[in-house]
Formats: sequence, structure tokens, C-alpha cells
Amino acid sequence: MTLTRFPDWPQRLVRALDDRRSTPYAWGSNDCATFAADMIAAVTGQDFAAAFRNRYKSEVGARRMLKAHGWKDLEALADDLLPRQHGRKQRGDVVLYAGRHGAFLGVYWQGLVWGPGPAGLAWWPSDPDAILATWKVG
Repeated sequence: MTLTRFPDWPQRLVRALDDRRSTPYAWGSNDCATFAADMIAAVTGQDFAAAFRNRYKSEVGARRMLKAHGWKDLEALADDLLPRQHGRKQRGDVVLYAGRHGAFLGVYWQGLVWGPGPAGLAWWPSDPDAILATWKVG
């Protein structure tokens, strides 16, 4: 699927990130998959999480949701919804990042990977060894 970013997508992404500044991680509403989908929606208007947002409340529920949609993991989910970006990641792209608690989806912005953390918006360094895959958004 090809997505088109709004002309003012950088400002929209900054606003969306800022809106999450103090929203803590929550399964089904502000986990890595819903966060990435919400950032995509902010810059393209396409909501990929409509089918699963607020339909699970735990890691077990998230795994069941993935399986119910035919996705074996987060990488399969992203592969099904977005075109994989081979080569250099660009601002606003979705990445699969190898964190200390496992792989998660985040958004690449200003040389960092952004995603939901326990106390709100969090960021991680753009370590090439930690970025396992990248998907193009627009």
C-alpha cells in the first residue's frame, strides 16, 4: 500500500509526539503497535490500528490479537501494512527496534527512535545494530 503524507506532515508528527509526552505505555491503547499506527495516522490520515485498538489489555492479549489477524509477530504486522524500506531510514518511518525487553515498533525522528515508555514518550538512540527493519511511511 502506498501512503501519501500530508504537506505539513512534519508539524503533524511533532504535535502527535508532543500529545504523547506524558501518556504512559498501555497495552491496546498506547503500546508500540498502536503508537506507530497513531503516528502514521497523524501524517497520512490512514488508521491501521482501527481493527485492534483497545481490543486487548495485556501482552498475552496482544499476542492473541496478532495471531487472530494472521501475524506471527510485530514484523509480520508491519510487513502486511507498510512497504518495507530497504536501505536508509527517513524521518517519520516506522522501525522495528531491538530493545532490552524485546523488539518493538517505533518512529524514526530527529535521529532517534521514539515510542511509548512507562512514564510517557521515550526515545532510544538510532543504533544501526538495534534497528532490525524499517518501513516507509509515505
